[in-house]
Amino acid sequence: MTFWLLFKRWIISHFAHLNGRILGLVVLAYAVIGWLLLYWAGESAMTQSLSRYVYYLVVTASTVGYGDYSPVTECGQWITSFWIILAV
Repeated sequence: MTFWLLFKRWIISHFAHLNGRILGLVVLAYAVIGWLLLYWAGESAMTQSLSRYVYYLVVTASTVGYGDYSPVTECGQWITSFWIILAV
């Protein structure tokens, strides 16, 4: 079998057993890793309060992007481009 077929079979078998608890843990891990990356990049405007970060995460991940909060550092822009937007 080709790699793609093996990978497809593996994905289907693991998503067939996906439940709400595992999905919640994945979403929580995604949010925590995103916050840590932005904190490390020095994006204090978005990481100083939980409510502001959740708002930024939901607005940016849903690609609405109101623009009231945006990364100011180059590293923060890369993190937003490749983790916050593309990971969803």
